Amino acid sequence: MAPIRVGIIGVAGKSSAQYTPGEWGVHHLRAVLANTQYELIAICNSTVESARRSIDFHQLDANKVRAYGSVADLAADPQVDLVVVAVDASKHVQLAQPVIEAGKDVYVEFPLAPTVKECEHLAQLAKDMGVRSIAGTQAHSDPAIAKLRYLVQNEIGNVVSTVLVGTSPIDSSAGWPASAATFLSVDGYASRIRIVNGHILGGFSSVVGEFEDLQVVYKTQSPVTTLLDDTFQPIKTNYPVTSPDHVGIQGVLRSGALASINIRVSAAPVDDCGFRWIISGTAGEAELVTKPGFFQTGLDGAVIKLRKRGEEASREVDWHTGDLDAVVGVNGWTKSISRVYAAFAEGREGDYATLETALGVHRTLDNATAGALWASK
Repeated sequence: MAPIRVGIIGVAGKSSAQYTPGEWGVHHLRAVLANTQYELIAICNSTVESARRSIDFHQLDANKVRAYGSVADLAADPQVDLVVVAVDASKHVQLAQPVIEAGKDVYVEFPLAPTVKECEHLAQLAKDMGVRSIAGTQAHSDPAIAKLRYLVQNEIGNVVSTVLVGTSPIDSSAGWPASAATFLSVDGYASRIRIVNGHILGGFSSVVGEFEDLQVVYKTQSPVTTLLDDTFQPIKTNYPVTSPDHVGIQGVLRSGALASINIRVSAAPVDDCGFRWIISGTAGEAELVTKPGFFQTGLDGAVIKLRKRGEEASREVDWHTGDLDAVVGVNGWTKSISRVYAAFAEGREGDYATLETALGVHRTLDNATAGALWASK
C-alpha cells in the first residue's frame, strides 16, 4: 500500500528538551518520519522562508519536502493526502477550513478551536466534504485505554458506575512559564481546563461514553503565581490565576451509569499515583492505575486489573499490544502522537479521535464551566 502523504502546518525551526509552546508540530514531524506508512511531503509555516529554515534545521531533504508559506497553496498540492494543523488553537479554523474544502483528510490538534460554535463548524464541514478527520486527544489511541474499552464491551457487563480520581501536573503554585500563561486563564482557549480535563474526558468518554447530565465544582487553590522566563527567572509576580486547579465532576452518562471525575493539583501524591479509574459493571469491575503525569501521555506504566463476579480475587490484565517500530522508536510526547498515526494508517477507526468525538469533549467542557459552582477559600 502506498504511504499516506503528509503536509504539516506549524513545524518550528528548533527543538527544546522540554515542552515549549509553538513546538508541538515537531512531535508530529518525528511521528510521521518514524512511520513507514507515511511520507512527509510538505511543511507549511507563516512564510516560505520559515518553512525552509525548519526543513534545514531538521535535516530534511529539500528536494523531497516542499516549503509552503500559504495554506491555500498547501491545500492545492495534489501530492498531499493528509494535512496536520499543529499551531496555536486560535488559528485552527482558518487553517483547517481550506484544507477540508480542498478534500484533504485533516488532523487538527486539541483544543480544536476557541469556541464550540467553531468546533461544530469544522466537524460539520468535514462531514459534508466526506473527508476523514483526526483530533489530537491522544489518550483515545493509547493501548491501555483500548484494553479498557475491550473490558467494558466484553467482560464487565453493563456499566453501572465509574469513578476517576487523578492529579494534574500543571501546578503553578511555585511559578509558571510566561510562554504558557494561557493555561492559567479560565477563559483561555488552551486553559488548564481544556488541556488537563479535555484530554482526560477524551479518553474517558471513549471508554464509557459521554455525560448526559453533570454537576461541577471548581476551586483555584493558588490564585496568583510568578511568571518565569525561559531560564526560569521571575519576570512578573502576583500574576492572577483564574483557571481551577481542583475539579470535581459528577453526573449521569448517556448509558444511565453514574460517573464522577475528581482532579487535583498535588506536588506530592501520597500514593505516587497519577490516576485511579474504576469502572463497575453488572458482571465485574475493571481498574486502571497510572503513575503521575499527563493522562494523554503518561499511561505506559499503567496497571489494569479485572475482577469478575464469582472470582475470589482481582487479576492483572496485560494490555501491551506490541507497538509498531514507529512507536517503539520514539519517546515521550511523540509516542502518544505516533499511536494516533498508527491507528489512522491501519484503519482502526475506534482507536483514534475524530473532529466529531472531540466536539463532544468541547461541549462537555463548556457545559461544565458554564454551570460550575466555584468553591471559595
